[in-house]
Amino acid sequence: MNYKVGEGTVYARWAEGFKTGGVNITTAPAYFPTPTGSTFGPETVYTYELGYKDALFNRRLQVTSALFYNQYDNLQINVLPRPQFTQISTAILNAKSARTYGVEGSATWKVTNPLTVGINAGYLDATYTNYSLSNNPVFSDFNQNGKQMVNAPKWQLAFDTHVDQPISSELHMVGNLVVSYTSDVLFEYSALPGITPDNIGPAHALVNARIGVATRDDRIGFYLNADNLFNRVYYIGGNSGAFGNLLNYGTPRLILGEVSVHL
Repeated sequence: MNYKVGEGTVYARWAEGFKTGGVNITTAPAYFPTPTGSTFGPETVYTYELGYKDALFNRRLQVTSALFYNQYDNLQINVLPRPQFTQISTAILNAKSARTYGVEGSATWKVTNPLTVGINAGYLDATYTNYSLSNNPVFSDFNQNGKQMVNAPKWQLAFDTHVDQPISSELHMVGNLVVSYTSDVLFEYSALPGITPDNIGPAHALVNARIGVATRDDRIGFYLNADNLFNRVYYIGGNSGAFGNLLNYGTPRLILGEVSVHL
């Protein structure tokens, strides 16, 4: 539901999501000495959101903001077995409950006809509220109650600029620059708690850029793209094992030429 407030809109939303359970098909159920791990149950999430949208200064400034809360029941999570179970690569277990809440917002400002700038930011607090296991022959004991959820960085920020400048009656120059920041992220809890550390990817910032020339109707364009312009080292995932942690590198600097044709 939504309500008009002046030129803006306040909205509220509630939704329920469902993900079916199943069998850990990457591992034959016969490998599990007990039923725990051979199958996993369905996951349910209840989402609550309150937000505001507005267009200001003759619609040259667009702003949005939102507060949200998500409640998970039987959240499905990938878990590693004890080191001696080499025939089991990974399995999905259910956390009885977890919750996330946070705030996000964005602003887009058309500074001049050729130049638009934007910024967006998000804060996330994600916690397991009931997730523990003990006395299981396949998986090591753990108690993650009250701890941070995996793959849930607290902060994500981005700033972008976009230029669209006519250079003749038939052509225009287009370009954009995006600077993004992601705070440190927990990829996996330690496979050997107390012996090896949790697998955490450090915070990082990236710069992507694009510039080119296109016809006024954008049917034909020539562009130069640069991803990870300053060749920063960053990680997009990781795994914890009996002998330590592995991190998966993100894409290094990549510069590409692009020709675009729309028939």
